[in-house]
Amino acid sequence: MEKAEAVNITIQEQDDAGMEAYLPALIYNKSNILISAKYQSTILENKLLALALSNLHVTDTGEINFRMSAGRIRKILNGNSGSFYNQLNKAAESMTGRKIGYNDPELKKFEYMVIIIHSEYDHGYMTIDFNPMMKEYLIEMKGNYTKLSLPVMMKFNSVYAFRLYEFLRSRAYTPKNVKNSGNRDDFFTISATLSELKLILGVVNAADEKVKSILNNKKNPDYDAAVEAASEKGFTSNADFKRRVVNVAVEEINKKSDITVSYDTDRTPSHEITGFIFTVRFKPEEEQEITIEEKEEIQEMISDLIDQPLKIRDVKAIAEAADYHYETVEKTYQKIREAYGENCDGIGNFVGFIINAIKDGYYDRPDMKSPKKGRAAKKENPFNQFEQNDYDFDALEKELAANFC
Repeated sequence: MEKAEAVNITIQEQDDAGMEAYLPALIYNKSNILISAKYQSTILENKLLALALSNLHVTDTGEINFRMSAGRIRKILNGNSGSFYNQLNKAAESMTGRKIGYNDPELKKFEYMVIIIHSEYDHGYMTIDFNPMMKEYLIEMKGNYTKLSLPVMMKFNSVYAFRLYEFLRSRAYTPKNVKNSGNRDDFFTISATLSELKLILGVVNAADEKVKSILNNKKNPDYDAAVEAASEKGFTSNADFKRRVVNVAVEEINKKSDITVSYDTDRTPSHEITGFIFTVRFKPEEEQEITIEEKEEIQEMISDLIDQPLKIRDVKAIAEAADYHYETVEKTYQKIREAYGENCDGIGNFVGFIINAIKDGYYDRPDMKSPKKGRAAKKENPFNQFEQNDYDFDALEKELAANFC
């Protein structure tokens, strides 16, 4: 596992630079402790937390926070413009003060921590302040975390799909779950009891005092007893839970994400469901289609990234040259700025130049010297030699740090 890197930028510096220029990372890290936390939540709360985790900032006094305009949040989350303020208000109220923790009576040890200590909406911006005591679960993770794709997480409409996807992805890299050789053709088997899955997906209210006492006071909680004790629970019929929760979540995950999921059930002799055994496979790249909405979002991100006068058709041409891989455009642009300066002086046709550089793999060629310092490596016509990028999520996850702006 890689250590997440904090972005040391103060809120004041963000304001001075213009907040709209600060974009969330496409890949972010989420502690498995947070993924496995059991609580009820809405899809908006989950998406808002994902967006915040992908764009965390650390102030010079050690505060950990997220700040973004409500307009950008609404656009990324595809929120309803008419009632979005009220939706944010409700989500913030629910998320602020939520805690995680454990109690081990055998070791006489317990620990409880609030995740979000403050949230605020003012002058069109939303701010979320995280508990600094949660630093090791937010920005200094040395292990036990999962890399997630923000674009994938934003696609989900069902909170059950969102939570199930997180749970499965957090287990998909556990070696004991691998049933093949370690390649992308591998599949993973991930099991959960019926009661555990109900708590993971938030069908049962784990905030119930009786449920909390069962979950927090034992090293290996009795999930069946916790579900039975809950005063607030949905889908009490197991068949109903399977049809309206698990099947709906699996269908959406298969349609919108980078994995395919199937499952079998554990049953009693009388055919009552007692658990689920999920099989997870990564989709081949050609099956991972990008939507029109995603293309438009990436084009907007490219427009925000590049400090050059660009027309809409120019941005689209740049995006298409990179096969809509934002990281390719970002790295290429950075290389060009390193070579030609922040204003890219001396480049007559910037759009043609960056498209040429993208197709030539300029950002990823160690033999390419800065044009200011030496001659670039000899090459053939880049338009003929260009090989399409292989968008490998495994490689991407190993390459990217937790956050970038």
